[in-house]
Amino acid sequence: FFRGQFQYPHTGAAPGLPKLAAGMGNACSAKAKHQSAVVKQLFDRFADDDGLMTIKGLVQLSKELNRVEMESEVAANYVRKYSSGSEGHSNLTFDDFFAMLLHAKIPAFDAEEEAVINTQEDLSHPLTHYFINSSHNTYLKGAQFASLGGEVSVDMYAQLIREGCRCVELDCYSAEEAPFDPVVYHLTEALTGGKLLVKDIMKVIADALPKGHLPFIINVENHMNEANLARFIATVKHTFGRALVSSFSDWRGRSTSDLPPPQALIDKVILRLKTKGNPSLERITAMQNFKLKKPGEDGQLAHHSVSLSAPKLKKLVKLTAHEAAAKGPGLAAAATEADSDDSSDASTDDGMLDLDDCIGALRYTTRHVTRAYPSNTSVWSENFDPMRGWELGCQIAALNLQTPGLGRDLNAAMFRRNRGTGYVLKPPWMRLRAHDPAPSPPKLETRTRMTIICAVPTKDYKASRFQEKLLDLYVRATVHEPFAPTGRGHRHRTPWIRNDNSPIWDADLTLASEFPEMAFVRLELRDLDQASTDDDIASLACWMPAMKPGIRVFKLMGTENVHVYTVLAVVHPAEVAVDHKV
Repeated sequence: FFRGQFQYPHTGAAPGLPKLAAGMGNACSAKAKHQSAVVKQLFDRFADDDGLMTIKGLVQLSKELNRVEMESEVAANYVRKYSSGSEGHSNLTFDDFFAMLLHAKIPAFDAEEEAVINTQEDLSHPLTHYFINSSHNTYLKGAQFASLGGEVSVDMYAQLIREGCRCVELDCYSAEEAPFDPVVYHLTEALTGGKLLVKDIMKVIADALPKGHLPFIINVENHMNEANLARFIATVKHTFGRALVSSFSDWRGRSTSDLPPPQALIDKVILRLKTKGNPSLERITAMQNFKLKKPGEDGQLAHHSVSLSAPKLKKLVKLTAHEAAAKGPGLAAAATEADSDDSSDASTDDGMLDLDDCIGALRYTTRHVTRAYPSNTSVWSENFDPMRGWELGCQIAALNLQTPGLGRDLNAAMFRRNRGTGYVLKPPWMRLRAHDPAPSPPKLETRTRMTIICAVPTKDYKASRFQEKLLDLYVRATVHEPFAPTGRGHRHRTPWIRNDNSPIWDADLTLASEFPEMAFVRLELRDLDQASTDDDIASLACWMPAMKPGIRVFKLMGTENVHVYTVLAVVHPAEVAVDHKV
């Protein structure tokens, strides 16, 4: 299927890259230490007659392989820094070049093309047409309970805001004594191991928000009595002042049910909570929160928001099935059925939904802000796969962003887009109005070949628990996309190499996708463990459309969200097998 070839305009040749991945699978690679044959071939093609990479050669390589114009002066700086020669440091040996690829910070070789990630998206659509970077239990560091090593920290709000999060959570409880300043903890103060004052959190949020930020949503779980609610309201009004959005009723968009667009809410703060009939609280709450089984009145769509735990996402599909014909008014007609559902419908299996199943849910989430959050039993602050929420159009897939793993990786990849502003516009086929015809998204059955070349630890790797251990490393690559099981079965891996913390593989992996505009590739560096589960060393997810052909440097993150390993790879041009409408 693949030719796996780069085109070289200056020769007209298409030399291809060698496939050196024999013995892939569970077998150990028997290869000894060696140079990467793949990188050596590319180096030789652009080297001069003396076998050295000149400034001109580096500029040419960047242009032809990575399709990025590198200025000569920029290339000269890299050559001077990494050259081991004595003749004016004007060229690179192969070893110099290899070291430069692994250690220099060269935007042209980034895993995701900067121009794609930093494209500013249209911010004129209703708020419900965007995915929003969201945190669950924002106040927690680690697990939910102190006995499991968890703790509460107000600093988590500032940290996540700096990282682009634009929806945070507070679980607010009543203080028992005057001045009745409400507090934040999880379930009980004793279990959480401490508490935070709401007024301190609000101040940290206000100080951390950058000027010109897109709308910031504060999701509040309201367990406050009247006295504490009064203090809560006063604190919010004092902290945010005119930035607080009290109502969307003055907004006039394309229809009366539209929420305002993000561009109309720059530097604004939105409260999202259950008001429980408190008139004073209602006057400062623009986004009231309802449980899925209590959808509210259909005439108040602009104020209508629902929450559900991730294991109940299939209930959203079931209750919105009648909307697939574009005739249903909302969830009100299904509320009685929801109340009588048994728990057997509240679980998800690994992605057995398809687009036809989800049309009703997509119509619903086009009009209603919908928040999915981890299971209540996630005592270790485990996450769900956010793709299971995104494929239904859920704007808010609230994750425990302090927890490493698949959820955090996919969330980071999604929200590096649009300049890291925390908002990403849904694809057109996910933005269905009430009477729009059923969607016909482009279904592009693509194959992308990656040559995984090598992995090397960074200086920060020494802080990890694996620092003094010789590892049996391999890379696993998985495609994550809508309407498919987690990982979609498209999971491939390199051979494993024994007792080598800087292995070279030169191994070809072919990645398949049907919805590349919503597809992510996750690379995991793992240590083979013959006796138990393989250890996760580091990982990174990337948005598939941003992984352009060329030499690419993947900066894999460890459990502390620090760059601990670099994986070098060549991404080959994608091949489209089928282009049709679903």
